[in-house]
Amino acid sequence: MIDFVVRRDPNRDLERALIPGAKPAHLMKATGKIVPDELARSLTLIHESAHAVLATVLRGSLCTRVSVNPRSPATETVSNARDAVAGNEDLIDLAGLYAEIRVAEGELGYSHQHIQNAMHDLEKARARLNASEDEERRWGDCYRPLAMAAIEHFWRAIERVANALADKAELTGAEVEALVKGELPTTPLPDALQGRLKPGF
Repeated sequence: MIDFVVRRDPNRDLERALIPGAKPAHLMKATGKIVPDELARSLTLIHESAHAVLATVLRGSLCTRVSVNPRSPATETVSNARDAVAGNEDLIDLAGLYAEIRVAEGELGYSHQHIQNAMHDLEKARARLNASEDEERRWGDCYRPLAMAAIEHFWRAIERVANALADKAELTGAEVEALVKGELPTTPLPDALQGRLKPGF
């Protein structure tokens, strides 16, 4: 018996396979995983929320808007070069991916190879860095532990923003900041993040 029907979403590079009576699901081409629609939506919410939260708390960036509109989920940010810390933009780029992995790891069996294959956010960073694949891999290996520490530290705020996005589909940067400030971590800041955060976070 077939459990899922896979629907095409051109913004997520997914394929369509219509099967009468089957449950909706997405085929995530980069990983080859079939994901139920509910999980796919949760991953999108968490992905965009992670970008928004880190853009809100890290020096040199500002989240202006986050949306989970099915046609074009996106987090809009602006940069402030005077206040920037080297690597913070990279952490924002990686945030969505590692937040998805935190949610889906057990259920989907993601591995490092899946991560490498699914890093559409890295393509943006790679273009910015003008890096080769080997340089990109070294860059990812360098920033992965830092990005994971940031995701873990701000996880409750990421979940809070994701819950608000599930209700409203779009938030302003001010709304994201208010949600984050209402869910500040109580654990000590990891050493690797010292000096990277804006005052008040």
